[in-house]
Amino acid sequence: MATIVLVENECSLCATRSDQRLVNVTQSEGLPDLDSRPAEPARSALAFWVQRCPSCGYCATDISLDYPLADLAIRTEAYGKLLRRRSMPEKAREFLAWALIEEANDEFGGAGWSAVHAAWICDDAQKPTAAAECRKLALERFARQRARLGHITGFEDPGVEELVLADLCRRTGQFAAAEHWVETGLARRPSAVVRRALVMEDELAGQKDREAHSVQELLD
Repeated sequence: MATIVLVENECSLCATRSDQRLVNVTQSEGLPDLDSRPAEPARSALAFWVQRCPSCGYCATDISLDYPLADLAIRTEAYGKLLRRRSMPEKAREFLAWALIEEANDEFGGAGWSAVHAAWICDDAQKPTAAAECRKLALERFARQRARLGHITGFEDPGVEELVLADLCRRTGQFAAAEHWVETGLARRPSAVVRRALVMEDELAGQKDREAHSVQELLD
């Protein structure tokens, strides 16, 4: 279940106090999507994963914490322009703003995930063009992370990273790239479940399917 708590946070950059909502999810029921989006109740808690200061516009997972270079990032033209953009849902803009701060600190893996979270917000708002844009931003940042470390942090099981990358490519219409990541993942000799998910991803790419799909479909 998910518990939402209202707290008063003080922005670490401008000292403005504002009400923010924190969420505690004890357990998700069901299997995630192919891009790792969790099942309920964590799925519906997505909007609470990022906070925004109503005064200076600082966006972060916790605005009471002073993040390196955040004070410089929020004053850039790109940051302000992003928060003023109306063609994208507000929460998606906040995730992308947080991604800019992460990127300023060379945390490209985190910036990539923030862009993925923005894509999920756009999915829920039925904004496919904006969702595709967010996924392309995620792919760019993950590519920079892989160029530095050779992998994206957070994945332990062989083939899971490639599954997520394949799904991001497929959802943006890059079907050949999706098939490439499937082949790369299969070459890592993943577990039976991950292998089946990769094969499913390959089949979806072959069908030029750009919709969301869950690992649950493997069992149905």
